[in-house]
Amino acid sequence: MSETKILSDQQVAHNSQAPAERAGTLFHEAAIGTTTPSHPSRGRQILRFVRHFGEMLLAMVLGMVALGVVNGLILVPLGFTYLSNASVEVSTLAMVAAMTVPMVA
Repeated sequence: MSETKILSDQQVAHNSQAPAERAGTLFHEAAIGTTTPSHPSRGRQILRFVRHFGEMLLAMVLGMVALGVVNGLILVPLGFTYLSNASVEVSTLAMVAAMTVPMVA
């Protein structure tokens, strides 16, 4: 039969086990040693924003170029003129998709 010991902080340990305090660090002890990262400087934040803005702008421009190529070289010669200015709603949806898909990718 194994004996149980009640420790001062009401934790129970069996003879075959080490007490919880000696087995490793407690949760609150581990939290004390952690460090929080410092916030980036204002200049770094601005630089990161400008870089991200440029990436998104480039993705949108490339999407619009691809839409123009597909529309002008493939769809219009085949007779599909619905992406031209004749149908504003369809051409607007095509532009939205052409700019959004590259940004997501």
